Amino acid sequence: MWVDNEIFKIRNKLEVREKLNLNKEKIYLLNVSVDRFRKNIDLLPKIMNKLDDRFVLIRIGKTDRIYNNF
Repeated sequence: MWVDNEIFKIRNKLEVREKLNLNKEKIYLLNVSVDRFRKNIDLLPKIMNKLDDRFVLIRIGKTDRIYNNF
């Protein structure tokens, strides 16, 4: 599911990043899911390895299989 910035109109993105001590120049990608074959978790390292240093993956869930593929 894709969530567009429009859903968070109430929040100021820069203010939230400052409160969370997040870099204002980075692009954060959030992945929240269980580690099941049907979830295609193996794609995450492949995608992240093709992106430049501006992108940061924030993963919530079991990450063993992902770390093994970076």
